[in-house]
Amino acid sequence: MIQQRTYRLQRNLQSQIKREFFSNDVCLILSGGADSTLFGLVLHSVDKDVHAISFERKCVPNWECEQAEATSAKMGWEFTKVVIPTETPKSIFVKLITEQGCKKRTELEVLYPFLFLMDGVVDQDFDAVLTGFGNLFPDSRPTVVRCRNDPIEYWVHFVSTDTMFDASKKCNV
Repeated sequence: MIQQRTYRLQRNLQSQIKREFFSNDVCLILSGGADSTLFGLVLHSVDKDVHAISFERKCVPNWECEQAEATSAKMGWEFTKVVIPTETPKSIFVKLITEQGCKKRTELEVLYPFLFLMDGVVDQDFDAVLTGFGNLFPDSRPTVVRCRNDPIEYWVHFVSTDTMFDASKKCNV
C-alpha cells in the first residue's frame, strides 16, 4: 500500500513538473535537505536540466550548502554557490521590516539570504525557480500540523490532491 502511494506521488509530481515547467532548464534552490532534494530528483527523472543554487555566509561554512553541492556533483547538476556578505546587514534588515513587512525574527533570517539568492537566480536568467521551502510534506510547515499525528491520513490527502506545487513556491523572476 505504501509503495503504491509512493509511486502515485512520484507520478503526480512528475506530471505537475511537466505541466508547469516548459523550459528544459530549471533552477532549483537546493538547501541540501529532503524537500528540495526530492524536487531535484523528480526534475531529473523527467529529464530536466537542473541548475542548483545554494548559499553560505562569507567565511561561515554551511553544512546545507555543502550537502547541496555534493548532491549536485553526484547527480551531474550545475551548481552555483551564493556567498552572503556579512558586512552591513542592518540596512537590509531595516528594509525587510519597513518595505517587506517582516515582523518575526524567522522571517528576517529566511528572507535575508533569499535576497542574495534571487540576485543569483536573476543573473542566471532563469524563467522559473523551484524550491522545497514551504512544501506539503509531513513536519514541514505549520499548515500541515493536523497531519503530523497521522502520517497515513496525510499521505492519502497529499496524494489525492492536485495542489502539490502551490506550496513549492514556484516563482517567476
